[in-house]
Amino acid sequence: VVGYTAVTVSDGPGGSDALTPQEKESLVEIARASVAAAVRRKAPPPMPALTPALKRTQAAFVTLRSGGELRGCVGAVFAVRPLAEQVRESALSAARDGRFVPLSAEELPRLDYDISLLSPLTPLDDPGSLVIGRDGLMLVQGDLRGVLLPVVAVEQGWDRETFLEQVGVKAGLGRDAWRQPGTLLFSFSAESVR
Repeated sequence: VVGYTAVTVSDGPGGSDALTPQEKESLVEIARASVAAAVRRKAPPPMPALTPALKRTQAAFVTLRSGGELRGCVGAVFAVRPLAEQVRESALSAARDGRFVPLSAEELPRLDYDISLLSPLTPLDDPGSLVIGRDGLMLVQGDLRGVLLPVVAVEQGWDRETFLEQVGVKAGLGRDAWRQPGTLLFSFSAESVR
């Protein structure tokens, strides 16, 4: 097996290119309009005029909640498209997240949107260096992969070992997957935009 990895070092998800409040609001509006279009089975509206920061390539997740209950969470850990487009695609997918009962039009006004802007992945050679609340986690074993955002461990009250176990469960591998030979771990940070 031959594998390739690219790693970028930065100051975090925003680094020196942090988004302005207006750009953050634009992302939330893109997500909101995309979810509404998906629920109403319409095409998403065209993109608004985008600043250079919203055109940069960046990984992102969109999380939807209604009354505090998770209703969808989908995204990408690899930066493959412009940020605004990634948010739109993630929002469309989160609105159709098959793990949940489909969203209804009546729920739209009550939805809370949380957009997670991800930093590049960093190999996690020492699981003991994982910091709860700061680090998200991706576990890879063969073709299987599990990803958990940093906020998940905080919301669930997990310690480091439980977080490592749960990312293996998310990958469909079991609680001990992070300890098994051949398992790769990566960490990342996430800036929340609401």
